[in-house]
Amino acid sequence: MASSLSSWFSSSSFSLFDRKLDHLVELNLSGNVITRLHGFGHHPSLRRIDLSSTAVESIEELKHLAHLPLLEDLNLSNTIVAQQGDVSRSSCFRLKAIHILNPPVGKCKLKLLNEQFVSAEEVVSSLNFYDEHHPQYQDTRRDDAQDLPPALYQ
Repeated sequence: MASSLSSWFSSSSFSLFDRKLDHLVELNLSGNVITRLHGFGHHPSLRRIDLSSTAVESIEELKHLAHLPLLEDLNLSNTIVAQQGDVSRSSCFRLKAIHILNPPVGKCKLKLLNEQFVSAEEVVSSLNFYDEHHPQYQDTRRDDAQDLPPALYQ
């Protein structure tokens, strides 16, 4: 059964994005050669997406996931985008990803990112650093590093 399912997924006629799968809750695409995330927005029930060990290169691709209102768990570990030290001139991949996916920019309710809990401090720090309309947006009088959770430095 598993091999027939695997061959069905790898066939050239299959496209996840051509079908509206309203009840799809979990999607594991780890280890695939996926570079773009366009089309995931058509699956509003997705709660967990595993894209670990894929070829996603740009953090901007996360914008295609930002409209998934139930997304709680996203795994991008071992991807190029998660391993880059300087992602689009940002100091931290996690904060940029949280800012793109969670309100006010996105609609997700991200609780886990790369198998680590998303803390309230990270959510606030993402707003402070990336939201131009936030009162403390890149305030040069503040040391934003003081707001970062210690787990980011490990």
